[in-house]
Amino acid sequence: MRYADHMGLLRYGEAWFGEPVGEADDLDILLHVQCDEPVDHTRSEPFQTLMIDLERTPDELLASFDKTTRYEVRRALGRDEVKTSWESEVTRKSLQRFVTDYDAFARSRGLDPVATKRLEAIRAAGALVLSRAELDDAVKVWHAYIHVGGRIRLLLSSTADRSVTKDQKALIGRSNRALHYADALAAQKAGVRWLDLGGWSGQKEGHRRSIDAFKEGFGGRVVAGWNATEARSVRGRLALGAADARSWLLRVRGSR
Repeated sequence: MRYADHMGLLRYGEAWFGEPVGEADDLDILLHVQCDEPVDHTRSEPFQTLMIDLERTPDELLASFDKTTRYEVRRALGRDEVKTSWESEVTRKSLQRFVTDYDAFARSRGLDPVATKRLEAIRAAGALVLSRAELDDAVKVWHAYIHVGGRIRLLLSSTADRSVTKDQKALIGRSNRALHYADALAAQKAGVRWLDLGGWSGQKEGHRRSIDAFKEGFGGRVVAGWNATEARSVRGRLALGAADARSWLLRVRGSR
C-alpha cells in the first residue's frame, strides 16, 4: 500500500506481517507493521496484540468467549435484533460513510480523524474490509480491517453517540461485541485463519486496561511482534530526524 501524507510531501508505503518488500525508489518512508522479528537497519519497536484462531466451529468460537461476552452477543443478535453486515469489496461511497461517522466519533473522544489517503490506498489494494452493526436502520458500530494473506487485523472502530441513556449505552456495547463475533464468522468463511484485534497494551489500570479487558473477553492469545520505520530517501531521513527532534522537545517540556 502506498500513499502520500495529508500535505502531499512524503510518500509512504506499508508492508504487513513480514510480507516481502522489493526495491521502492519512489518511497520516502516504509512502515513494516507487525513483523515477527526486528527489521535490520530500521527503527524497530515491540508491539503486542490479541489473536483469535478462527479454525473452529461457530459454537466453539462462541464458547471460547467469557461469560459476559457470550451473553451480550446472544442478546444483541437475538432479543435486541441487531443486524450486522460485512463488506470485503469496499466502495468509495461506503468508505466515505465510514469516514464521516468515524470522524464524528473521534471528535467526541479527542482522537485524531481518519487518515483518509491511507484507507483509500488500502481499499485500492483490495485489502480493506468494513463491517457494521445496525438497529432500526441506524449504524451503531463500525469496524475497519486490513486483510493480508490469512490474517485480518482491526484498524479502527467507532460507535454511535454514547451521550445517551444508560440503556442505550449498554445496547451499543452489546452491538459492538456482536459485531466482533459476526466479523469472526465472516472472516472464517472468507478463508481467514487469524483475527487480530489490533493491539494489546498490557496496562494494569486506566483506559487502556479497559480496552484490553474488552478484547480479552473474546479469548485469543497475546502475540508479540515488531513495528519498524525505514527511511527510503533523503527526504525520509530528514523527516524522521525532525520527528525525533519534536519528540525530544516535548519530553523536555513535559519534564519541567
